[in-house]
Amino acid sequence: MIKIAFRNITKSFRNYALYFITLVFAIALFYAFNAFESQSVVQSLDPTKGSIVSAFIRIVALISTVIAGVLFSLILYSNQFIMRKRKQEMALYQLLGSPYSFTFTLLFVENLMIGTLAILTGITFGTGLSFLVDQLSQTLMTHSPGTPFLFSLYSLQHTIITFTMIFLVVTCISALILRNKPIVELLKSPRKTMSKTQPLWRALAIGFVSVIGLMYAYWWALQPFAILKYMPFIIILGTTATFGFFSSLAALFSRWMNRHSKIFMRSLGPVAFRQLGAQLFTTSRMLSVISIMLLLGMGAFATSSNLSATIQSRIQNTLYESSTISSDSLENFGDALILNIDFMEVDGQHVNVMSRDDFESFIAFHGNSQQIPQTPFVVETGSQKGAAIPTHFFYGNKQLLPQHYETTIPSLANSGLFDGILVVIDSEDFIETQMTIHNYATSVDLDTRYESTITTTTFTHDQVIQELQGVILLFTYIGFFVGFVFMLSALVVLSLQQLFSNEERIHDAIILTNLGASHSSQSWALIFQVTLYFGLPLCIASVHTFVGLQVMEINLVQGGFQSISNAPLQISLALCGVIYLVYYSVTLLTTRYSVLGNKT
Repeated sequence: MIKIAFRNITKSFRNYALYFITLVFAIALFYAFNAFESQSVVQSLDPTKGSIVSAFIRIVALISTVIAGVLFSLILYSNQFIMRKRKQEMALYQLLGSPYSFTFTLLFVENLMIGTLAILTGITFGTGLSFLVDQLSQTLMTHSPGTPFLFSLYSLQHTIITFTMIFLVVTCISALILRNKPIVELLKSPRKTMSKTQPLWRALAIGFVSVIGLMYAYWWALQPFAILKYMPFIIILGTTATFGFFSSLAALFSRWMNRHSKIFMRSLGPVAFRQLGAQLFTTSRMLSVISIMLLLGMGAFATSSNLSATIQSRIQNTLYESSTISSDSLENFGDALILNIDFMEVDGQHVNVMSRDDFESFIAFHGNSQQIPQTPFVVETGSQKGAAIPTHFFYGNKQLLPQHYETTIPSLANSGLFDGILVVIDSEDFIETQMTIHNYATSVDLDTRYESTITTTTFTHDQVIQELQGVILLFTYIGFFVGFVFMLSALVVLSLQQLFSNEERIHDAIILTNLGASHSSQSWALIFQVTLYFGLPLCIASVHTFVGLQVMEINLVQGGFQSISNAPLQISLALCGVIYLVYYSVTLLTTRYSVLGNKT
């Protein structure tokens, strides 16, 4: 049995190549994600301090289960490609009188051999991936943890158990499918992909409506906070419009082939367009889903890295050893920088108000010798810039027309709660103190006599750093690994759809060879077809991602955040491109060898 299984694997190595690569990627991803406790940065965090740290641990455990389910579906889908290629072989075993137990045992041994090698390879790559993520996490931290990177025995055990169960379940499902199919069904050749012809006006109309639908979905999503309120409707509209676009494109490809059939002997373009049009017609729904998956994958990569870099700037703005915020003044307590803050709403935007005297004390505390402009004026505090600057508003019964004081102003407190727009007015016009901030250069404990009468909230330097580091890790981990899962799933489905069509391409290659088509022309036709099939979803997904990042930017600005650099975005998209190129190259090489190497 072992010899037969080994011979089957080596004989069908081309078919198993993509399946094996998918397994290695999945196992490496799963191991690295569950090895979070071995990260030096995570080891340096105290789970008893700060809700973000404990929430991070809970969210990682929850998403690990979701990732396992997604990877199971992906492996099952990939395994069906192998079984489709081998269904005639399985029918032959039944014709020779082999019992069902033989088929099940053979599949189990084959999956065991492939799975064992994939687990060993995947854990090796997963350890390296975990180390790279650890180094990336350290670059996002202000303070290096100084703890060593550890190999995760928990993740090793969890990965082996999870994927052993996945391989066993996949084997049982494949065996049951073979058992329930008649031998005649297994011996049948695959159905030829056909595309329905439709009038040109209908294809153009569907394409036009789809483009209008996409543009409206983009406009809708770009409205502030619309994506948070109407996300399901925007996604449904965008997915439906994308499906219509691919459907109309399939018809246009077929129409182009019919109108340019005279160049058939000089070029195989019409053949490639016909095959591509047929594939697009039968896979339009899946391609629209793939485009959304690529959007989520690339968007998760780019957004998480940019948010991590943005939050990193808040760590650099944690300037005080301790910030105490109270509803009453504690002017007689300690040696503190005391700031009285009032609040107001301007065009639905939160605005802080401070007297000129307090602002002068604040500037002097930070050693800023710039000349302060005449009040009233508006200034942005903290590291997050880009909010809409109000030009006129009422404070009390007085209308203010403030000027914009363009300078760098530090955060008013450690928490970052007061970062954003600050209006400085004449001290005599300052109406009421709603909140008082006490910033200390050293650690202090509030006098117990205030505890019963005054409600205070204290943000120490270490506490804020701990919280922000937890947020950075959360975005980095979730964005990186969730993005990887969606990218991997989309690319595996794209690759398998191309490989599913190889049997039809082999039949066409035989006919084209008999008609005198050269090997090079057929090779270029295959390259054109696979490239276009991979490129179309990538182009649509790239447009989706660009708009999605703009949507994220708009909502972050409204929430007091803003991306500060394009470098994380560029690095993330470059990583997506590398992953995409790997699957494209493997699919193209496998397709060319399978089709052009099987001509008779």
